[in-house]
Formats: sequence, structure tokens, C-alpha cells
Amino acid sequence: MAGKMKKTCMDAALTYLTARMRSEKEMRQYLEKKEYAPEEIAAVMERLKEYRYIDDQAFADEWIRTRTATKPIGKYVLSQGLYRKGIGKETIERSLQSYNTEDEQRACDVLCEKLVQKHGTDRAALMKVQRALLTRGFSYDMMRNALAHVKDVDWE
Repeated sequence: MAGKMKKTCMDAALTYLTARMRSEKEMRQYLEKKEYAPEEIAAVMERLKEYRYIDDQAFADEWIRTRTATKPIGKYVLSQGLYRKGIGKETIERSLQSYNTEDEQRACDVLCEKLVQKHGTDRAALMKVQRALLTRGFSYDMMRNALAHVKDVDWE
């Protein structure tokens, strides 16, 4: 034979799963990009779900766990990230229940303290800290609570 044989759809899917868990949407898009037939993709997706290699709930739970373990991040950014990965609203809500408010506030406090040390406590610096906390997905109330605990803040 002159060239390489094309991988089967299932082989391609399994290879794609070796690096990390994937959402159903990610896997479908990958297989479509590889130009497999829609019927073949559907059959492979069913088998992957049957074997529990593709499970959006498990994917969402793990995604939240790894994101919150590596850097302080709020529920809003987590939910938006999962939505972009093709996870349904109900699945996202169930997964976010494991990230309780106390843990989120603690993460916000830690990030706030770090940003205040970096930027300072004058008014312009605190505005920068506020924007950074909101951008990371923390609610306004959490951001205000975190800033209230910062010592030596110049609110003038």
C-alpha cells in the first residue's frame, strides 16, 4: 500500500480522549472536522456514551474542579466556559452546586489580597482590583466583601 490507512472514527475518538476528558460537543466537532460520515459519528458517539467515555456531567464536574484548583475563579466565568463547551444549563447548575459560596468567597478574598499587594490601595488601584475580580467571574457582592477585609485601604 502506498499511503497510510485512514483511522476509523472510533480510533480517532479514542485518540482524542487520551489527552483529557471531552464534552459531547467537543467530540462531535472533532469528528466532523475529520470528515467522518454523520451516521458513523452518531454510532461512535452512542458507543462512547455507553462506555461512559463521554459524559457531560462528569466532564463538567471535573472541569470545575480543575479550574477552581488552579486559579481563583467565580461561578459566572465557570458557567460561561462550560456553556462554550456545549454543556447544558441544567448540567452546569448541578455541577456548580459542588462549588459552594464559602469556597468561592475564599477564592475571591485570596485573589483580592494578591491584587491589592500588586497594585496598591489608592483609588485607581482599587478600581483596577474591582475590574479584575469581576472579570474573573466573582459577583459584585463577593468583590465588595473581599475589599472590605483588605487592611490599609485608602477609600478617598
